[in-house]
This record gives sequence, structure tokens and C-alpha cells, in this order.
Amino acid sequence: MYALGSFSRTIGLYDTNDGKAVSVLSDHSGGVTQVKFTNDGYYLISGARKDSEIIWWDLRNTSLPLFKLLRNVSTNQRIQFDIDRNNLNVFSGSTDNQVHIWDLKKLPDEIQDDVISYDPTYKFYAHNDAVNAVCLHPTKPVLATTSGQRHFYEDSDSDSDSNLTVQESRQHLHDNSLKLWKL
Repeated sequence: MYALGSFSRTIGLYDTNDGKAVSVLSDHSGGVTQVKFTNDGYYLISGARKDSEIIWWDLRNTSLPLFKLLRNVSTNQRIQFDIDRNNLNVFSGSTDNQVHIWDLKKLPDEIQDDVISYDPTYKFYAHNDAVNAVCLHPTKPVLATTSGQRHFYEDSDSDSDSNLTVQESRQHLHDNSLKLWKL
């Protein structure tokens, strides 16, 4: 099976043998920008633009999400997530300059009557701008994060309390960087 996210806020699950649709998942409020299977193949995780929920789907029962992980995503920018190889922790970037981490050992493994949303177990400020990507090293305890986003500025002739020029203030607000974190 393979999964495809779409900007129509749905995820299509397709059979790899014949390419036919198996199921369509829909619960996102924005266009789906990332889908990822867990290493055991039982679950699918999805994230979308302008949608503060990472949705955890049980592929054995796709009628409802298993649960949702809450993060800050307030733009159309793609904000990526990753899961460790043991399916124990999910890491996500956010538009609030933080990395969000969920300890999955503390979450349910069965579908509830209502879909429950979970705040991150841990958070830390990683950059001075949106954390748009996180990526775990496949074998070492290392997390890579990147930052940056499009900024729009309005030049004005009005007096300002700042002594910075427009160019200096633009550079001050931008943080287009890559950082490595030892876990």
C-alpha cells in the first residue's frame, strides 16, 4: 500500500499491485503536505498546511483517526515531522520557533469513542524563526532542524523607536539555518 496526500485535504491509500484506491482518509482542515508510515506498517501519520494537527491513523480501521497531536502551524508553509525508528517519539517543527515532541508510550493504542488530541510532551525553542523541518538520524541520537519562512515587510516613512534600518531589521528577523541536536 502507498499513501498520497492532496491539497483537497484528503489522503488516498492505494494498492501497490494494481494502483486502485483502497481508502480515502479525510479529517485535515488544510492541504496534506506530509504522510509517513510507522516502521511497523500499522499506522499512517499525516500533517497539513494551516492545520495544527498531526493525525495518527490506524490502517486496520480507517473510519476514524486514532488520535491527534497538536502543534502550531499558522501558515501555508510545509512544516515537517518525523518519528523515531522504534515508533516511540514523534518530533515536529512549528511556526512558533519550537520543536514539539510527543512520547508515544503515554498515548492510547486503541480507538476511543472520541478522537483525543494531545499536546506535546516536550517543547524547546530551536530557532529564531519557524522550524520548518525536523529529521532524525536513522541510527544515531541526532536530530536535524531547519528554519526559515517567507517574510513580508512594509516600508513606511513613519517614525520608529528602532534604530535599525529596514535591511538590518529584515536580517535580524530571518533565521534560515540548519542545526544538529544531540538527543
